[in-house]
Amino acid sequence: MDDIRNGNNIPNQFPTNGQDWANYIGHLWNANRQIQLILEFEDRLNIPRMRKAVRLSIDAEPILGCTFVENEQLPFWERLEHLDARNCFRWEEVQDRDEALTITLTQPFDSEEQQLQVKLIRSNNADTLCIKLNHACCDGGGAKEYLQLLLKIYNHLGEDETYRPESNVAGQRDAARLFQTLGIKDPLLAFNPQLAALKPTWSFPYKEVEAKSFHFSTLRLDKSQTGTLHSYAKVNGATLNDLILTAFYRALFVIVQPEEAEPMEICVTYDLRNYLPDKKADAICNLSSVVNHRIAKREGESPLATLKRVSLVMNEIKNNKPGIHSAATLEMLMGIGFKHAVASIKAAWEEAVKSRMSTINLSNMGIVAKYPLNFGGLIAKQAYLVTPVFRSPSFMLGVSSYDQRLTFTVGYCEPEMARSDVDAFFSILQKELLSFQG
Repeated sequence: MDDIRNGNNIPNQFPTNGQDWANYIGHLWNANRQIQLILEFEDRLNIPRMRKAVRLSIDAEPILGCTFVENEQLPFWERLEHLDARNCFRWEEVQDRDEALTITLTQPFDSEEQQLQVKLIRSNNADTLCIKLNHACCDGGGAKEYLQLLLKIYNHLGEDETYRPESNVAGQRDAARLFQTLGIKDPLLAFNPQLAALKPTWSFPYKEVEAKSFHFSTLRLDKSQTGTLHSYAKVNGATLNDLILTAFYRALFVIVQPEEAEPMEICVTYDLRNYLPDKKADAICNLSSVVNHRIAKREGESPLATLKRVSLVMNEIKNNKPGIHSAATLEMLMGIGFKHAVASIKAAWEEAVKSRMSTINLSNMGIVAKYPLNFGGLIAKQAYLVTPVFRSPSFMLGVSSYDQRLTFTVGYCEPEMARSDVDAFFSILQKELLSFQG
């Protein structure tokens, strides 16, 4: 299959962009680079068909078969050789599905060069699919687009074993179409220093000890609970994201105990695909940004009062082209060259470690799929996204939804961050979320 390449001439090299740089560099020190998708089924998938679908997907979106090649000025993506031998799909049959999934989530890629690895865990005639994607090549939005691609190929192969998707060799992976859509001729003019992050003033509790292992904790709400949150947000003129952010703030206020009246900042991810007419990128890529949200703690404040303040600030942010400033910042990053970009991001990380402070992050990756994921007649009963593991003092809460159920995840390193602290955080977060009743 390496030689055929779907009958198309796949280039050997592809350009990188500012978002690729930032995610690749930033995860050299403080994270594991992996964005993961977990799908749970109540029956068995077709393993030979899935193996073939995964392999074909690497030709359909060629970036997934590339490695990031460092260069002092301008790094590039280079197509890997012998892709068939790299075993991007594997499966195992186990007795304890939860234990096997935990191990899979914390495992690195087989090779640092890889952008994609898919594993199927079979237990008691039920399958769990774990899709690992390198954050250097795509974000949560890109992971969802990859899921749709894999689904399409798998189902086509069920109808025609000779099916081969076209290779997306011309799809733009940078923000050029974004800026063009917004009528921004010079992205640097969109840079606004007033929208930059504040100097960090808080962090999730941790100890200055050697990180020895990755761990993930999860909180899941059922349909009824999620539906109640939707209704409460709508009645009070807010969004579900506002409500989640409010509960996040209130849980952190309890865990971290910041001073009152001092603005605390949470970086909230924003999918820049929302600005595109079809809300879809031209190719699997990084096309997300952040907005900097700030409120102060107020002792004794009700959940609704906090929600009103959070929603007010978020509405102000939305009126100012959210995320575009951050996208322009990444364009500026490319302007200084890769060597200096590495030095700049490393210096920022070292300052965070020294100060023990880092802006806390909320990554709401949205709906995994608007309709039930149907793999050849087999419906995924559960699907959720898992954000990368971050080293302390960084901390990120990931959120996604599927079939009207919300799933929250946190990846962290032990023993620098205690599992008991993360469990306590999730307990408080759940209490805050469920306090929003009609």
